[in-house]
Amino acid sequence: MFLPSAARSQWVAASQTPGFNEDAFNRYCEAACRSKSGAVDQAAFAADVCGSKGGPAASSASAPSAAASHDGAISIILGKDLSVSAEPVPLSRVHQALGEPLKTEKSPHECDSAYEADNIKLLTYAHAAFESDGKTAVLRWADLGPSLGTLDFATKVPGSTLSFEAFKSSSGLKPMEIDASTLRVPTRKGASLESAYDLKYSKGQLTRIELWIGC
Repeated sequence: MFLPSAARSQWVAASQTPGFNEDAFNRYCEAACRSKSGAVDQAAFAADVCGSKGGPAASSASAPSAAASHDGAISIILGKDLSVSAEPVPLSRVHQALGEPLKTEKSPHECDSAYEADNIKLLTYAHAAFESDGKTAVLRWADLGPSLGTLDFATKVPGSTLSFEAFKSSSGLKPMEIDASTLRVPTRKGASLESAYDLKYSKGQLTRIELWIGC
């Protein structure tokens, strides 16, 4: 009742679009209910919850596109219409875009898991892998290339086309050089490196991205 509102049908439409973040929405709901106030930064709400500048009040006609990303965040675009960031996305959306995984196994990640829960699975596809709790999924790595995946940095930088040296000087994300072929960058502009993306380069070109979480 307290958040920027619209007809329920519009909220349902927004919740089914790429970029919608249910966890972020729930955080705003809890804060609004505790304070009994609708005082909220609507631009931040739209960026955090809907991955766009439209917000939940936008009509379905103005829903974010597949390439839309959280403001200032790195998004990875896989296939034709799957756009993911470091936040969980509905597992059904992954299945819809990529089909069934080639392999499903217990996640090898422990303290560096994207989830604080038991029975987390690692779903491996031909060119990507996700951790999943059975309802949502978080990208752990993806191969990048013209027919595989691309990056959207939401910083007006064509990240997937930048060479190793050009990215260090041009991205605005203050990358940390891990070794001669790896740059570590925050998952969103201005964030810490407690969780980050490792950008893997081969012959100076970006070929892979991996989610890194500090233990």
